Amino acid sequence: MQEKEEKKEAITFLYDITRNVNNPARLRDIFEESTLIFSKTKNKIFFTIALVSYLLSKVIQKPRFRKKIDIITNRSSKYIGEAIKFVNEEKFDLASNSLNEIIKVIKDIDEKDSRYVFDIEEKGKTKIAAVLYAMGFSLETSVLMTGAQMGDVLNYSGRTKFADRFGRTISERERLKIARKLIKKGK
Repeated sequence: MQEKEEKKEAITFLYDITRNVNNPARLRDIFEESTLIFSKTKNKIFFTIALVSYLLSKVIQKPRFRKKIDIITNRSSKYIGEAIKFVNEEKFDLASNSLNEIIKVIKDIDEKDSRYVFDIEEKGKTKIAAVLYAMGFSLETSVLMTGAQMGDVLNYSGRTKFADRFGRTISERERLKIARKLIKKGK
């Protein structure tokens, strides 16, 4: 994907977040779509968009935060606006930094639930890493790209069978056949 296409996609996602901040289903779609683009481009803005949309989709479902959605929306819109401006200038790192401020806004809304937000943020990183891993990235690369914990990614990948969604699994028989070939080559 070329930089102009990346710019267009990022802006589309950012506007989509602002229009759908009360729609957890659409925010999850944005999460999935931006994660797939992140896997192709490795542009950090798409990782941050995925993480923020995932976090917002989870937080707005929680009654304590739902009551404060106007505050979250108003404060977040400033940072989304900044991110759009930076993306237009092709300053993707600065746009990511602006979006990271949304996570801080949500954490600051309710100190009682700041641990909840932290856990959801970590789960979001893990989920993105698991998608990358399922798409064929090495575990190490997936973890380095997202900041997730290796053990969490393995556990999540095993529980959810993400690899099945991407058609990258092979049968036990096929695994044994590959292992035997490798052993024969090693002798």
